[in-house]
Amino acid sequence: MPQQATWKIGTAKYLFAGPYTHSGVQRFIQWLMDSQGIGQFELSKRSGLSPAAVYQILNKSEQQVTRPPRRSTLAALAKVVGAEIHFDGKKNQFFLRQQFQLPKTAAKDLSLLLSEIGSTILSCRRKLTKEERDKIVRVVKALVA
Repeated sequence: MPQQATWKIGTAKYLFAGPYTHSGVQRFIQWLMDSQGIGQFELSKRSGLSPAAVYQILNKSEQQVTRPPRRSTLAALAKVVGAEIHFDGKKNQFFLRQQFQLPKTAAKDLSLLLSEIGSTILSCRRKLTKEERDKIVRVVKALVA
């Protein structure tokens, strides 16, 4: 029985996470094209892959392939968005992680921002869910770090 494919896009740690299968890579390429607003040909130009390689990955079904695309192919595609690919062999998944630094915020600006976040939360007419609270805490921790 085939494994259920799960994708996470824009998670806290990763830009994209999915199963290291042909269909997982297809979904990854589609996400890349959508996020950049480009087509197959432009993606192939930016990544250094041939247009035929991108076309074949996108248009073959899971039954037509014997293995997912090479890791070096995924690494070339990840560079399009300035990211790196990481693989988890035990779970047979890959993760797209962006390398960036948050700009250092001046203490005064940070204080104003935190106070604005606090007043926005307090003025919220409904009770925040645990997920919403956790998301706010992650954002604040990232800003303070």
